[in-house]
Order: sequence, then C-alpha cells, then structure tokens
Amino acid sequence: MHEIMNSPANSMLLQKPWGQSILIFIICESEGYMFAFIDESGFPTPTDSSPHSVLLGLCVKKEDIRDLSSRVYQAKEQIYGAKPTMEIKAKNLINPRIMKPNFSKNKSFTDKLFEIIAGQNVGVYAMVLEKPDAPIITEPEKLPKHYTFLLYRINAHGQHNKRIVAVVFDGQTHADDKDISERFHNFVYNADPSVTQNLLEMPLFVSSDIVAGIQLADLMAGVVRHYHNLSLHCAGSTSDSEFAQWVSEKYAIIQAKTRQYKINQRMTYGIYLARKNSL
Repeated sequence: MHEIMNSPANSMLLQKPWGQSILIFIICESEGYMFAFIDESGFPTPTDSSPHSVLLGLCVKKEDIRDLSSRVYQAKEQIYGAKPTMEIKAKNLINPRIMKPNFSKNKSFTDKLFEIIAGQNVGVYAMVLEKPDAPIITEPEKLPKHYTFLLYRINAHGQHNKRIVAVVFDGQTHADDKDISERFHNFVYNADPSVTQNLLEMPLFVSSDIVAGIQLADLMAGVVRHYHNLSLHCAGSTSDSEFAQWVSEKYAIIQAKTRQYKINQRMTYGIYLARKNSL
C-alpha cells in the first residue's frame, strides 16, 4: 500500500462501510494524488440499443477538484437559477432534441460545461466498443478487458504527472461495488507492476448525483458514443446535421485532453476504438 494509507487516522477511515466511501476522499491530503472518475455510456452487449458503448475516465489533480466542482456549480446557478439540484446526465444533455429552441437552457448549460472542461488541466481517456455479436465473456474475479485497458492509460497518465491515482467509480448496489472492488484488487495485485504502480490499491465508490467528476465523465462518454454512432470517426465523413456538428465540436475538446502513451512497448491511443468481437 502507498505510504499515505499507513497513518492511524487513515486506518479508522478504512473501517467505514463501502456505502460511506465518499469519506475516504480525505485520505488524499498529499499534492501527489489525482482522481480518475470512471463512468460508462451503454454496455457492450448484443442487446444494447446503441451500436457503440463507451467507458471513459476523467483524471483531475487533487488540487484542481475544488475549482472544477465550483465552476460546475456556478454554471448550474447561472443557467437554472439559485441552488440547482439537477444531476448532469448525458441522456438528457447529449441528444438531437437539445438543438430545439425549447431545450435552449440545456444546450447553453452543456456548452458552458465544455467551456469549463476546455479550460481545465485534466486528462481524458476512453475505450469505445462496437456492439458485439455475442456476449463478452469475462473470467471470474477479473475485470472486463476494456476496464483493464482503460486503467492502463490512467496509470500511464499518473506516471506522466508523477501522481498516485485514486480510481473513483459510480456507486451501484453494495454487492456490485464489492464485486468491482474485488476484481480491481485482483488486477492491481496480479498485473505487471509497470501498468498498475501508480494506481491507488483501493477503489472508491461515490454517488453520481453529488460528485461533479462522475457527472462530467458521464457527459463526455455520451459525446464520445454519439460521435462514433454518427460515424464521425470515419475518414472523410461529413454531416450537415446541426447536432452532428455540435457533437464534433464537443468531441474535439475531449480529444484535446487526451494523449498517447507507450505501454508494454506499444503506442496506445488515448481514445481507442475496439472493433466488434475483438475483446
């Protein structure tokens, strides 16, 4: 375990149940930490309604969390009024109807959020999966491959920034969180240390309706999914659709926040498209 985990105060915090894992945020008192907020849009199954699914990670340095969260809160106040409680959800903000006049507030808010993202020193990485023909088989006690491939990139981002990365998932049920936690531990402790050494060994689980980082990850995952569903990633593709052009603008902001890394002697794209049945 990393040295910050060894103090008595931190030991008491680790005894808290997973449902209260947001309390563990205060363990990261060192400037040598960053958070990776992970969320997904769709899921790679043959029955999913979308031709693509996306797993995305938003990496934010610990000292930048307050500024990012406050800017998101201020944007909500500016667009929707005092003390807004709405949760940022891609399904509400990234869809063709947002171009209609009666959804102008949602569009203005989304535009503002991407202005905020563009001005932040963050890293964004994503796995894009084409809808498979058959269910993807994952070995017992192991993370799905697209999770491990995303974590490789997040670890490389941590190495590049000389930071330990606390991985933050959108909390589900206690059983689901426990399952992901066990699979995460299996990955961290059994994978080649060169691809996991900057990952904090303990994943965190938070409620998406109160954590801006998870909400922004969901928003960007929605943009990446629509970008690929509209075939805008294909060479020479063009579209006269106002929505498609708007999605392309947002995708460009995301793409500017990612980078390639050499992992296991191979250059890897920050946003990677996994072809059908390749996993």
